[in-house]
Amino acid sequence: MKKTSNDDKADSSIVFHTGMMYIFVAGFILLSVGFALEHIEGDQYIYYGGKDPSEIAPVIEYVAPPPQQGRPDGEDPRWSPDFLASTSTSNGPRLVEFYAPWCPHCQHFKSHYIELGRKINDLAKQIGAPEVKIYAVSCTANKPICLRQGIHGYPVLKVFKAGSINGTVIDRSGLHPFGVLQALDIDMSYVDPDLVEKNKKRVFSKKAIKKQVVTPKRTQEELYADALLSFDFTLRNGIFMDTGKLDGNRTDALYDWVYVLGKSLPPQMKLQELLDELEDDIEMISKDEKNLIAVVEKHQPGVKSWSMTCTHGDKFAGYTCGLWELFHISAVGMTEWNSNAIQEDDRVSTMHAADCLHDVVKLFFGCEVCRKNFLQMYDDCAFDRCNRLTQEFGSLADWKQLALWLWETHNDVNVRLMKERAVKEKRITTSEDEINARWPSRSDCLVCWRDDGSWDEDHIYSFLRLEYWPNDITNAVARKKMMNSVPLNGEDDLEGRDGSRVVWLYCGIPVLALIFFVHRTVSIKMDKRRSGRHKKIEDDYYGNDSASWRMVDGMADRF
Repeated sequence: MKKTSNDDKADSSIVFHTGMMYIFVAGFILLSVGFALEHIEGDQYIYYGGKDPSEIAPVIEYVAPPPQQGRPDGEDPRWSPDFLASTSTSNGPRLVEFYAPWCPHCQHFKSHYIELGRKINDLAKQIGAPEVKIYAVSCTANKPICLRQGIHGYPVLKVFKAGSINGTVIDRSGLHPFGVLQALDIDMSYVDPDLVEKNKKRVFSKKAIKKQVVTPKRTQEELYADALLSFDFTLRNGIFMDTGKLDGNRTDALYDWVYVLGKSLPPQMKLQELLDELEDDIEMISKDEKNLIAVVEKHQPGVKSWSMTCTHGDKFAGYTCGLWELFHISAVGMTEWNSNAIQEDDRVSTMHAADCLHDVVKLFFGCEVCRKNFLQMYDDCAFDRCNRLTQEFGSLADWKQLALWLWETHNDVNVRLMKERAVKEKRITTSEDEINARWPSRSDCLVCWRDDGSWDEDHIYSFLRLEYWPNDITNAVARKKMMNSVPLNGEDDLEGRDGSRVVWLYCGIPVLALIFFVHRTVSIKMDKRRSGRHKKIEDDYYGNDSASWRMVDGMADRF
């Protein structure tokens, strides 16, 4: 049958629509594949690709550059980034996370890793340490890197010391900036250059009552050594009070105390290895005192006797003094630990820390009267303990209350001991005696005390941190604030603040009187000239000689 023109048109229409359908399907397939590839590429990273880089700062996600021509040795430079391969001294301390984007634990850890990086470098700034670079490497996108690093599970954290390409795996559980900085061999001791320079130049007179605010009566090394000696003495003499193994209560008390000290003592005390071994081997230690002594012997203190500041010439006073120092260091350190903790679960409540202290005194402190008095105060919620300390993780203001409560408790003990000595000496105590028994004294910290005898909480805590926590920028700022709060020129108040008032009285009043006289005289003159009465008054009062007016005009010009 012969095709008509209508048939040709129909065939052309079918061909056209069929072709368009194939083009549409092919385009759809290509778009789908492209979208899928793009989606897969995006899913290769957890940190990379965000709209705002500040959201993941300081984490640096390693994204391999496009393929390049390899080195002569056949090595692909993409899998040897400088932060992992360079031994240059400019390659500073680094923390690297190796992860897989599909890993739920890695996804959950993302926010914690970002926060950890920020805390680490905030702390590094505080102590004047070099910046720690925080990297992340996706093992899905960079499999050759992870194979070379021996990564077999996710996520894995490695620290690389400055100039080193040999990384060390660190445990994610209980991760804390203190531990990372220690693993990187970063010295956490800070020397305030301003304080060093001032100590070289400043000369205080005997009247300078403020100098002890910034010049401790003993070095921090002596303070820490006293605390370490008392901890060592307690382990050797206070834990096993009976023959045989420790009962459950004493084992738990020792473990909890070691746990709290492990978090709250500053790294500078270099006690972490002993605390870790005590915590790890608690079951073996609890079975026999010999096991405990064997561990203690491996970590002996560097000194053999307490400082003169602790003993005051009485060799038997060193132990209790050092033990109080250990308690105070731990109380201040708990605030530092909680402030830098990455996860809330890593924080320690103030009530738990205080309960551990209660159990230490109850079970390991041999002085029966001292123990009874302390436990009585504790059980009676003295100094509002039951409200100030909580089981909640709390805030910075809450954490500070532990150190402040312990400080009040210690001062109460000091006052009680002073009164007991007075009874033995058959003398009557006065309110001034009670003031002098408290610490810090006004000569130690003038700004800590108000005129009515009450104390300033913020200044007291700043003083406690200056005394018990290693020097850092926060302490330097607090020290300068205290130094600037009252004169440091070594003069009496009368010659300082009150003396300046006298200067104003004797010099300021005459100056003000002179200004008032000139202003009043000129005002009268101008008023009379505007009214037209000046001519007659001038002639009657001064005569024809206007020299006096010229003198007044000259004075007015100078003012």
